[in-house]
Amino acid sequence: MFAALFFAVVCICAASTNEFSLGGRPRWLKVKSEGKPVVVRDLATHRHLGELSNGDLVFAFGTTEKWVTFAYRGRTAYISAAEAEEAYPVEKGEPNWRGFGPSLEDRVKQTQKELLELAQDSNRLLDPDLKKPSAQQLQHGGQGGQPLPGLQNAVREGLTPQGGRGRGYY
Repeated sequence: MFAALFFAVVCICAASTNEFSLGGRPRWLKVKSEGKPVVVRDLATHRHLGELSNGDLVFAFGTTEKWVTFAYRGRTAYISAAEAEEAYPVEKGEPNWRGFGPSLEDRVKQTQKELLELAQDSNRLLDPDLKKPSAQQLQHGGQGGQPLPGLQNAVREGLTPQGGRGRGYY
């Protein structure tokens, strides 16, 4: 008779602990109660261990539909799952899609670099010293087919039909 009673108690305890989870994903939960304290019970004995108030945080290491298990004052404790909510919810969003080629940031950097180079080139073209004919050009009677100094020559060569810029037109 004693063995049958012991077996019945063990089966009831085993059935009651199967509804608790001890190996879930650890996460922070916040206690939510409307003005009344939440009773914390010991998992092994189901005795009253203490109370939690609204807004208290617990680090749960197991949750089921009914119960939340966590460590409390050196014991494995539980509270009702209805009295807890996710403290730091994670929003699952779509990853940023990135197409082929350079990103918009890379294109902006490249455009800024090109604009800076263009500004520097235009400053060189506006340099009054480059517009003055050199002594050698004056000796040969002006520019008469002679190459222009510096960047002006490169610009003029780029505008020729051979340079391909104007497709045969200046």
